[in-house]
Amino acid sequence: MNGKKLIAILVLLLLVPGCGPAMPPDAKPGARRNELRIGTTLPHTQFNAMTEEGAFGKMNYNSFTQAPFVETQDHVQVKPYFAKSWEVSPDNRELLLTFVDNAVWHDGRPVTAEDVKFTFEYFKNVRKSTYLQHLQQVEIVGADKVKLIFRSH
Repeated sequence: MNGKKLIAILVLLLLVPGCGPAMPPDAKPGARRNELRIGTTLPHTQFNAMTEEGAFGKMNYNSFTQAPFVETQDHVQVKPYFAKSWEVSPDNRELLLTFVDNAVWHDGRPVTAEDVKFTFEYFKNVRKSTYLQHLQQVEIVGADKVKLIFRSH
């Protein structure tokens, strides 16, 4: 089962009444609960948010630790998400990404161009992502811009 299907199933389960915990009896009307509980039907064999192993790892690592750079609408049209715009060089070797300037980490600190550069380098060098196998260099171009430079095939 791919990640998109798993997330769709989890969202549907959260929409079914009674799936989440009830509010405490002393809660005020309209109070918000700051707790999210999600589970899977598969056994948890790996409890590490930094890996993609097992159901728990795939759900954590792929769904909760990363925001997509772009999203597709109706599986056809590419729409901005974290990357608000992009430009491809005429020779198709450089990709200039401009990302949103209001993204923050869980602690409220802003996401920086250094963070974006680190992420691409991490996926290429540590995770050995085949999507980035031709990535040669990542350059910071501005406070909200990075340039990805690829080798020719």
